[in-house]
Amino acid sequence: MKKNSHYNKYICIALFFVALFTSPTYTQETQNTETALPGFYEYTLENGMQIYILEDYSSVPVRIEYTARAGYSAQTPKTAGFFQLYTKLFATAGKTAYTLHHNNETEQNHAWMLETLQAYCTSDSARYEITVSPTQVEQAIKQLSYCVLSPLFIDSDLQREFENLKESVMQNAFSTAGFINSSIDARIFATAPWKQESGIYPSLFSKTTLEQTRSILTNIERNYYAPKNSALFISGGIRATYILSLLHHYFTASPLPSLGAPSDDGKAVIKPTAQRKFVLHDRLFTKEMTQIVVQYTGLSLMQTNIAAATFNNRNSSIKMHLSETKELAIRDQEYINIAAAHKNGNSRLIVQSLLEKSKTNPVEQADTFVSLMQTAASQSTQEEYITAKQRLISEYQTRFKSSSVFMDMLSQFWAVGTAQNSTQTIIQQLLSEPQLVQDENTTQLIDTYNQQEPYVFVLVNSDIYTKYAKAFKNAGYETVTTKNGSWYSQKLYEVLTTTDTTSEQQPIGLPLSAQAFAHTNAQQFSTTTLSNGIPVIFKRNPTSTTVVLALTIAGGNLHSATTTPGLEEIIINALADNIHDGIIAAQSTGTITGIPEVTAQTNTVNGTITVECLPQDVHTCLTCISQAIIYGTIMPARADGLLFNKQSTHRVEMGDPVYQLYSAAIQKLYHNTPYPALFDAQHDILQDVTYLSILQTYPSLLDAQRYSLILTGNIPDDDYKTLLEEQLGILKKQKDLGLSHTAQVYTGTVQQNDYPLRPDFSKTGTQKVSIEHRFFTDVTADKAGPRPEILVPTTEFLDPVQFWLPSPAPNSPDFERFNALLYALQNLLEAKQYIVRLIPASYEIQAATLTFVQVKHTKAVDDAYSAAVQEIKALLSPEDISNSISDLFIQNIKDTWIMQTLSQTQTNWGTTLLIQDSVNKTGNPTHYLNEYETIAQSTASDFITVLQQWILEQTPYRLYSKDAKK
Repeated sequence: MKKNSHYNKYICIALFFVALFTSPTYTQETQNTETALPGFYEYTLENGMQIYILEDYSSVPVRIEYTARAGYSAQTPKTAGFFQLYTKLFATAGKTAYTLHHNNETEQNHAWMLETLQAYCTSDSARYEITVSPTQVEQAIKQLSYCVLSPLFIDSDLQREFENLKESVMQNAFSTAGFINSSIDARIFATAPWKQESGIYPSLFSKTTLEQTRSILTNIERNYYAPKNSALFISGGIRATYILSLLHHYFTASPLPSLGAPSDDGKAVIKPTAQRKFVLHDRLFTKEMTQIVVQYTGLSLMQTNIAAATFNNRNSSIKMHLSETKELAIRDQEYINIAAAHKNGNSRLIVQSLLEKSKTNPVEQADTFVSLMQTAASQSTQEEYITAKQRLISEYQTRFKSSSVFMDMLSQFWAVGTAQNSTQTIIQQLLSEPQLVQDENTTQLIDTYNQQEPYVFVLVNSDIYTKYAKAFKNAGYETVTTKNGSWYSQKLYEVLTTTDTTSEQQPIGLPLSAQAFAHTNAQQFSTTTLSNGIPVIFKRNPTSTTVVLALTIAGGNLHSATTTPGLEEIIINALADNIHDGIIAAQSTGTITGIPEVTAQTNTVNGTITVECLPQDVHTCLTCISQAIIYGTIMPARADGLLFNKQSTHRVEMGDPVYQLYSAAIQKLYHNTPYPALFDAQHDILQDVTYLSILQTYPSLLDAQRYSLILTGNIPDDDYKTLLEEQLGILKKQKDLGLSHTAQVYTGTVQQNDYPLRPDFSKTGTQKVSIEHRFFTDVTADKAGPRPEILVPTTEFLDPVQFWLPSPAPNSPDFERFNALLYALQNLLEAKQYIVRLIPASYEIQAATLTFVQVKHTKAVDDAYSAAVQEIKALLSPEDISNSISDLFIQNIKDTWIMQTLSQTQTNWGTTLLIQDSVNKTGNPTHYLNEYETIAQSTASDFITVLQQWILEQTPYRLYSKDAKK
């Protein structure tokens, strides 16, 4: 058992390396390729800032990213750490400047948009990303301009963030991970190790005064956040001309003059070394095995990527050779990882493995491992290289499956500055990368690889090192410990001095309106029906590079609720597994070139299986879907696994106090229906289910009435009616099942149209529920040990309180207004420091729940809820407050609904779920577009009407714990 514990600890270290060394970037120059991307625009403002806009009218939210070439690679020994500090202060400094210049009531009441800004400091850039609704775009750009052009670093903010970062830097410096990273970086990047995330000199960083810090940050602002060194990347349902007009208004300020490069007269002078082999030892490393890290640094970017893809493939020649070499004692190929890493203009091929104890000592194991790796390129076959190239190309194309992902990759590509030295535009360079992979000369790659002398790092426990110290020395290994691991603790560098560091045809107008968005997207829809009645919905998005195939199966969990709750989810997951197996088999034969993703989810009234693939793989994936339905079966091991997973998930749910309240509510609201069986917090499920019963249930999928199909994304212009007739068209209707693709459910006694049911609130009011408190652990029984001798009883349980509110009908315009008001209600309560979970009303459960978590006194939350409803009512009434505040609140309601509901439009997968939900509600796949228009056009009067009818100051149904204090 002790050995397994060491395995877990050591595998964590190995995985940490994989994550550390595989951040993507691009540095290779590209060949001239003419490319065009619809809706893509590139501009340069007068002050030199570059602007990239991608109009994507299939996505409602707008993604805005500001990027500056101000990453770790810009650091010097004395400024290491301050670029990261600037990233942490970016939004705060902008907010301070904005507040200083806007002190009128209207501006002060605008919520600070950039509080949700995501900030990243990477090797090559500092990146700041926010996603907003179309009506929030101007305010977001306005506030962002203050962050970029006129930040203000006040002492309190600077002191707080600097102290937090100092603490983090010191903790990392003395951690095991910090020792490993800094030791390796200091030797791989010996010419400038301070240009890495691990390169901060803690003592120098921590001793910098507040005034010196502000001086360094000001230098960074003037030199690295200058307009000519930064760019904006904006995508989503917005017009390029509108964005450009905003940028001309808010981003035209002239850049401040440079203060010169940050003073760094204490530069370290490096004494060159040719050492390539190192042994790192520490008492915290496990004694049970040796970790080896081998890095090749002389390959080009493309060569590195192809080599990694070739070598790391399961059952590759080199992996098989390494795992079959007995003296290496590598447990399995999974314990070998080979990856490409690119940063600061450097490419590395990184090989990692865990070598268990054997009769061979760790020094000989390491030398054998390196010797085998040096033959890896020559051992690999041409077929392996070809397969690796195809995989890289497919992975590359799959990455650009939505406009937001595409712009994310474009910003990373821009940050390394490749486009500055090329005759191609940046978009041409980015899109031509797959061709570069295809054109890479394999023979030249092999020759270059064979000429490399890699860096070798062997990690061992200190006691193991002591035992073999002489052998390591004789083999040419340099010893590395915490005393000489970091660059600043090596004799390789001279001591630093202590000197102080001092226009289109479209009109420029409002954002793309909800009506325009709906009109644009509605034109992308088409439908057909197969001869067996299966409806097929197409929603084309030409800006995407992938296609999502969504197979919807009517019935959902209600299909098996009266007999075996949970069984339907097992059957649907089994079908998804069979589809995935078919795709894997097609990949192995080369029929599928990409890497399709398969997901499955089952709700109350239907299940959905999605396959996301490249356009050229659509036909084969459709074949895999039909064959899984018609010929699929379930093997005993898979059935056992699916059964165990469902039972375990249900048991965890049963222990959740919030779920227990929810279950009690379902029992009352849906009494004498199958619903309570689906939300049972008292009993385990599937206890009497056998493999035979699962096997016998699987053929229930052979009913054409149960299916509908949705295709979204860059769908090829093919004859899908003929193709689908050949595949799914052979399914027949099974009249005895009585199921329909309209997502209605047959139970044997209830008519189809009775589902989903409306909850019955006629006998509700207040209910007290006995909460069962369960505690879970991942410690197995044999490791748990004896229970404590003394058990300390307590009655102080901070249980939840749950409010239920009936909703308007799902096809009513008031349905989404109801949910929008609840999002606003949740925000108000959370602003008062309550922890609130909201489950909005849905087609399946036509009521909403608002749960207060960890409530000490129930009266407090009752009063808080009532007060919040009153506050919303007041904010919607201009006669009680100023028009500007009311208008702002109404817009915030709409924007919150957009971000909560329509953020899904950013991906094909999310759009597919919205389409399916629309079909459920009204039978119209474009209903979600109508909902967007409804919310956008809603007035204060519309919201007040819904509030007064559906969201009362006291909810009709309230659930409390019996242990709760009033």
